[in-house]
Amino acid sequence: MKNTLTAIAIKKAGDGKLFDGGGLTLVKKNGSGKWVYRYTHLGKRREMGLGAWPTVGLADVRTARDGWAQVLASGRDPITVRSDQEAEAIA
Repeated sequence: MKNTLTAIAIKKAGDGKLFDGGGLTLVKKNGSGKWVYRYTHLGKRREMGLGAWPTVGLADVRTARDGWAQVLASGRDPITVRSDQEAEAIA
């Protein structure tokens, strides 16, 4: 997958959606933003939040995206897996 964003480009960009490749998008608004991983599982389009920008940086969010892409490649839904992990941590 081709990564297209740089930290400098993100800082200079105005409000809107910035696409990095591999389903990773930064939605910027008013100087802050949120990272979103878009993917398809069993024919259904899903969007998974990966954290707030600039709290979560570009390198960290790419690592997270790659990890969730591996979960997806194994046939599991990343959102369901994350929900299950959160439920286990609470229990």
